[in-house]
Amino acid sequence: MKRFALGIIFMFLLATGAWASGPAPISVAGIRLGDDFSRYQDMCRMAHAGAMSDAIFLNEALIRTGAIHGVRGGSIIYGNCANPGKIVRVKIKFADMSKRLFKDLLALYTKRFGDPSAYKGDSFRNVIAWEWDISGDEGRHVKVVLMYSTDPSIRPGVSIKMTDQSLLDLEFTCYKKTFRRQYRAMEHAGKVDDLDFFVPR
Repeated sequence: MKRFALGIIFMFLLATGAWASGPAPISVAGIRLGDDFSRYQDMCRMAHAGAMSDAIFLNEALIRTGAIHGVRGGSIIYGNCANPGKIVRVKIKFADMSKRLFKDLLALYTKRFGDPSAYKGDSFRNVIAWEWDISGDEGRHVKVVLMYSTDPSIRPGVSIKMTDQSLLDLEFTCYKKTFRRQYRAMEHAGKVDDLDFFVPR
């Protein structure tokens, strides 16, 4: 019975793409997760770099158009708490916004990582996004999202998001222990008394 149960778990991990027999991917477009951000700041618009509004334990710097051949933008996201300056996420937006590019990349990703672990797009397929949740044999946990969007408000065109989930979790844990007290007043700015006030008119 135990052998049967282990077999089921093993097959589930294979099916979900959460299992990998080798090291997890850590680099995309020449940018490596875990590297010090200072190595890449020349390719970014540093005048606009700073803490993310919805995740203040992370800093984000926008990639300059043309800094990477074929890339129109994106960002490099790095920690500012547990491991200041260490890159935890990379976002890439391609100059080629065609669905053909998305399909070609999807074929390459599937060949390299197997079937995606989850679908992250919308049901109307205005945003098509596939995620690979990869745990390498060295213990590193990386999530890769390949997306195609026709929604002008959600990174239109083809984009990649790669996250070192282990490093991201460390940043969030550090934030909860250290910074959260400073922002408690803003996060608990009072109970809403009149819900109707917040209904769009």
